[in-house]
Amino acid sequence: MPNRLRAFLASKLLIFAVALVALYLLGGFLALPAIVKWQVEKQVPAQLGHPISVGAVRFNPLLFRFEVDDLTLSDPQGEPMFGFRHLLVDFELRSVVDRAWTFAEARVEAPVLHLRLDKGGRHNFAALLERLPESDPKQEDAALPRFIVSRISLSDARIDYSDESLEEALVTHIEPLQFEVDGLSSLPEQAASFRLSTRTAAGEELETSGELALNPIASKGRLTLSGLQVKTLARSLSRRLAIDSPAGVVDSAASFELAVDRAGTLSGSVYDVAFDVASLSVSASGAASPLLAIESLSLQGGRVELGAREAEFAAFRLVKGRLAAALDKDGRINWQALLRESEASAPAGGGETAAVATPTTAPGSATPDSATATGGEPQAPAPGPWRVAVASAKVSQLELAFSDAAQGVDVKVDALGLELAPTAELGSAGARVALAEPKLSIDGLRVKTAGDRLLVPHTLIEGGQLAIVVADERLELTIDKANGRFEGIEAQRGADGVKVHGATVAGEQLSLQQAAGVLRIAGRGARASAAGLAARQGSDRVAVQDASLAVAAVALSVGGPSSATSASGLELRFDDTALRVKALGVVAQGAESEVGRVAAATVGAGSLRLSLADGPVDLTGDGLSAELSETILNSPADASEMLRAGRLTLAGGALRLRDRAFSVATIALARGAAHTWLDQQGRFNGLILTRSAAAAAVAAAPDAAPATSDASGTRAADPAWRVAVESTEVDDFALTFEDRRGLPRLAVGLEAIRARIKAFETGVTSPMQVEFEARLASGGEIATSGSVRADNGTSDLQLKLTGIALAPVQPYLSEFAELRLASGTVSSAGRLRYGDAAGATAQLAYEGSFALDRLQLDEVEPARPFLAWQALATDDLRLTVEPNRLDIGELRLVRPSGRLIIAADQSVNLTDVLRKPKGGEVTEPASGQPAADEAAPPSDSAADPFPVTIARLRVSDGELEFADLSLRPQFGTRMHELNGVITGLGTDPNGSAKVQLDARVDKYGSAKIRGQLSVFRPAKLTDVEMSFRNVAMNSLSPYTVKFAGYRITAGRLTLDLQYKVKDGKLRGENKIVLKKMKLGEKVDSPDAGDLPLDLAIAILTDSEGVIDIGLPVSGDLNDPQFDYGAVIGKAFGNLLGSIV
Repeated sequence: MPNRLRAFLASKLLIFAVALVALYLLGGFLALPAIVKWQVEKQVPAQLGHPISVGAVRFNPLLFRFEVDDLTLSDPQGEPMFGFRHLLVDFELRSVVDRAWTFAEARVEAPVLHLRLDKGGRHNFAALLERLPESDPKQEDAALPRFIVSRISLSDARIDYSDESLEEALVTHIEPLQFEVDGLSSLPEQAASFRLSTRTAAGEELETSGELALNPIASKGRLTLSGLQVKTLARSLSRRLAIDSPAGVVDSAASFELAVDRAGTLSGSVYDVAFDVASLSVSASGAASPLLAIESLSLQGGRVELGAREAEFAAFRLVKGRLAAALDKDGRINWQALLRESEASAPAGGGETAAVATPTTAPGSATPDSATATGGEPQAPAPGPWRVAVASAKVSQLELAFSDAAQGVDVKVDALGLELAPTAELGSAGARVALAEPKLSIDGLRVKTAGDRLLVPHTLIEGGQLAIVVADERLELTIDKANGRFEGIEAQRGADGVKVHGATVAGEQLSLQQAAGVLRIAGRGARASAAGLAARQGSDRVAVQDASLAVAAVALSVGGPSSATSASGLELRFDDTALRVKALGVVAQGAESEVGRVAAATVGAGSLRLSLADGPVDLTGDGLSAELSETILNSPADASEMLRAGRLTLAGGALRLRDRAFSVATIALARGAAHTWLDQQGRFNGLILTRSAAAAAVAAAPDAAPATSDASGTRAADPAWRVAVESTEVDDFALTFEDRRGLPRLAVGLEAIRARIKAFETGVTSPMQVEFEARLASGGEIATSGSVRADNGTSDLQLKLTGIALAPVQPYLSEFAELRLASGTVSSAGRLRYGDAAGATAQLAYEGSFALDRLQLDEVEPARPFLAWQALATDDLRLTVEPNRLDIGELRLVRPSGRLIIAADQSVNLTDVLRKPKGGEVTEPASGQPAADEAAPPSDSAADPFPVTIARLRVSDGELEFADLSLRPQFGTRMHELNGVITGLGTDPNGSAKVQLDARVDKYGSAKIRGQLSVFRPAKLTDVEMSFRNVAMNSLSPYTVKFAGYRITAGRLTLDLQYKVKDGKLRGENKIVLKKMKLGEKVDSPDAGDLPLDLAIAILTDSEGVIDIGLPVSGDLNDPQFDYGAVIGKAFGNLLGSIV
């Protein structure tokens, strides 16, 4: 056994094997480390131009452990770039079994990476990377070699980063950095676990852990970033951004499951995403306040599916922030100050970096796109759109500020709040964004300009969904179930302004579409309301308690044909529109109080369409309606009421602006009153109001457009408007008129007015039907019905006046006479025609009855009756105008009564009641000129401006009281039971009237009047016989005292008077019969003649006590000195003289 062992040990094979092992061990332990160290330190500088130093290299050929200590890679200037303290690679011999490179461990201890950017923005590894040999694309596509690494670790790693390209150099350190991987393998379906953590000097931490697979490439785990300082990010971006004093902390975390297929496509998901920013502040250099400040911003519950191209987040929150923006006088926004001017103005290409980063294409070489176009491999289909959604997004207490120095605009918002659930689809074909249940609140909105101000303390806008679609040059916007509320709105421009206590807007749906140059907007169920509205412009003010607008559908089309029959332009349409106003008050035209007020108003339209195309503007409306309740219109001058309408309605209206046509089915007015008057200057109050409104409208209207002209250059006349109203109704209305020019004021009023108008239409020959009924406030009723043509006013009406009181005309009567109209009514019934209605020959014609009843006129001072009658009536009246004429068949005068009084100064009450002209007494005519009342009568050829004829005047039961107060004693008598007929009365100077009257005188006397005379020219023709019977002589005593100097104590008088006048020649035959006349005492009178009256009576008295005297009278009425009384006196004196 020993010999055999000795022989084996001494054999050449063993010696060779031992020598080989020894050589292997010497090479592994000594030679290999030395060679590696020598070649690394030689080849790296030679090939890459960067020095490298290696502290120690060790290799254990038995354990296959490779170690390197203190390796340092430096730049050509000797500045370290990369290094580590210790490297360990532990290779496993089981690789043969596993048929894969197997490593028990790969460990790097205390690695250090120095990354520097110079002032040109070039990093210190750029030169090194440029000298690396380019990789072979075929090798890049080759499969990974089979290997297994049980553990990989980096411990105590550090990264030093500096950026000298910034104005303030950035230097930061990341340490310690720990990285561990367990079970890393390139074998299929093998996953390794890993963990990475690091921390910066500022306390910022990054940590991630999970699993990693290389075949195929896949990884899952969680990544956490905490305490990231915003100022760190700002400093790293300071070469591009100039942020002053940035502040804020960013925290982020996410879990992930990712994979990369053989084509290099990344798939998988990122979930449980959380992103938080606290105390963020971004300011521009030199700014007094931050441009952006956010107390808290967070994004939670995120999930990103790369394969499905979806990103979903559970919640987004922004709490308490401020966003400010300002435009200077040149229109530059202050946010531009955050951009470095060098970066903003730098060219897109140029520079060394650009040359490296931008590949060049050799001439004649094909680009990938050109290869596809020329028949190469087809392009991959475009990826589907990305879908991004946030289940709940909320912004609260965000302050906004904006100013424009050029325009002088300043906008501020104290707090903005926003809640919504957004969803977006973004792809190459377009984008679609949907905002579910959006809610926007704005508190403290203030807008100021030079002299203008807008204040809205609170605004709230909510909606069901807002959707936006942008694709293929097409834009669509849809808003569902939107509503907004605005509180305390104040808008002011100078001294003018508007205040609204509260306002709301709402709509079922609003859509906007823009495509092919056409913009279309459509809406359904739109509503708006305002409460407590007050507006002021100068001295004019408008106040509304509540107002609302509702539109069932609205459509707007701009920029293209909206229908097959319409040209390009603008078309706007409203369907089922209603405007409601409650408690509207208007102060205007310089008035101190309201000139108009409406308790409630509603204006509606079934459809409204406005078209602005190449031709004239066209506005059409159908189903138009309006209703006003308790409408009041006051005078701007004294605030007195002018118009009150209890309820005014309009229904079934239609408007055609282009055709200039407007039609209404029904207009109704109920319970109202209108008050009109002439002021002290004679101005009508209605004209004053309309003229003021028209002047204001003209002043506010823009300059009129140039008038259209025809080929001859003359302006083409616009067609007349056509207005049609099928039915107009007025019920329980009142109308008053007052003449304030004098005292007492004339006042006339109509009450309980009821009116109906059917088929009113302008521009047609067919008449409308009219009905009218009213009651006068002073007494009486008026009614009319018939037809009226709207084009020329031609009318045919039945008119009825019943008991119309004459009291309102008292002011006009007082202007001419000192009389008081104690009573009197007018009644009439007949047919009134105007124009050529029914073939009437006159422009105006009235045929019917007329009555003036219960007339009583009293003298004012002293108060006593002047004239009265019970009735003055006719059933046969015809009045025409153009030609002018009044014809009355029979006129009945019932129970007339009057007083003829001679006052003590011998004035007559008939003339005393007449007022003298304002200039004083009537001046005497000049010498040689006759007075007005003595002027020559009109010639026979003079035209009568208004002929009047009365075929018969019938007087019944009349009464006349006569008194002569100038006598002493005073005289008075009474004629009563006056009856008779006067025929042929008229204004024709060639005509004559026949008189036949009978009456009683005092208690037992009687009188008869028969004859014929020319009423207006009695000197031409008079033939009258008057007979008085059984007249008591004692009533004539005052006359005998004055003219004869004796009283009469007894006797009866019978008098027959006959006067004939022809061509101015008077011839009268008078017969006087005195019965049982007795003279009384003699009385001295200056007017009495010196005659023995008692002797004359004794001689003339027959045996029966009767005196029968004939007394002829004659004279020339054409003589200016003719005095009828003197003629009678002379005849009577001659009689007595002849007797004596």
